[in-house]
Amino acid sequence: MSTELNLEKVVVEIRDWFEENEATWLMLPTGWDGRPYDNIHRLQFLAHRPSKLLLELDQHGLFIFTDLKGFQRTDTKSETVLRFFDFSQCIVVGDTYHKVYKEGSVQFLAPKR
Repeated sequence: MSTELNLEKVVVEIRDWFEENEATWLMLPTGWDGRPYDNIHRLQFLAHRPSKLLLELDQHGLFIFTDLKGFQRTDTKSETVLRFFDFSQCIVVGDTYHKVYKEGSVQFLAPKR
């Protein structure tokens, strides 16, 4: 049985994490966005609806998570990670692409300061 996420709290945690980590790397369900640790992303917009989480990055486009049930922050000695998983779909829309993921995880990574 899965637990429903409180998206209001998740939005606060995401916003706080991006304020602490202004530049982040991105790993999609299919792997790194570009070469590992190469592309840098910044949060531009964040909102939620009853079953959706919307997150826009400056260079990568808009992420729309539907029925998100898994969200986790992990800190290691060298990096901090935001991980989104267990969603019914994640749509990523950019200027020249549109991808839909039905499984896997989306991760934002930043070096520890």
